[in-house]
Amino acid sequence: MELAIDKEILLAHEGFIWADLPAPGGKAGWKFFFALPLLSRVDELDLVVNNRLSTAIGALAKLTLLLLRPEPGIGMGVEEAPLVFKALQRALFRSSDSTFWLQDTGEFVVLMDDCDREGGERVAKRLLETLHAEFPRLRFLWSSVTGPEDGTSARELLENARTGWKPAD
Repeated sequence: MELAIDKEILLAHEGFIWADLPAPGGKAGWKFFFALPLLSRVDELDLVVNNRLSTAIGALAKLTLLLLRPEPGIGMGVEEAPLVFKALQRALFRSSDSTFWLQDTGEFVVLMDDCDREGGERVAKRLLETLHAEFPRLRFLWSSVTGPEDGTSARELLENARTGWKPAD
């Protein structure tokens, strides 16, 4: 029972746990190991966005950041957030698209390389339709920004995205 609880705690912090058998002739018993990420999800997102934005600028391309969150007052349960995250990942077509869940703010971030503003809005509508079909109780707000026009850093893009929330149709 304790290992099941440990596993859930580690998964919530995006870590993992594993066990090794004892070496032959060694002490009896299992050895358990665990790992936790060194970066917070916000720091990881910051690093990834800045790296991909630099690449886009160098290639004269665009990076679209899509931000989604449940409407206030809807109350997305703790158990629903990972399911929403997985639904977003399944709904994305390109393997280069990335999804992040910012647990502290309850926001889901989708990064799309080489995607302009119009393309980002089309993807947003498709993702919102998917989420509505899978989670009819939840309603989402969304916002989309494109770099480098809406910002040349992860912080600028996130700040600009957070000022332009739109309701799902």
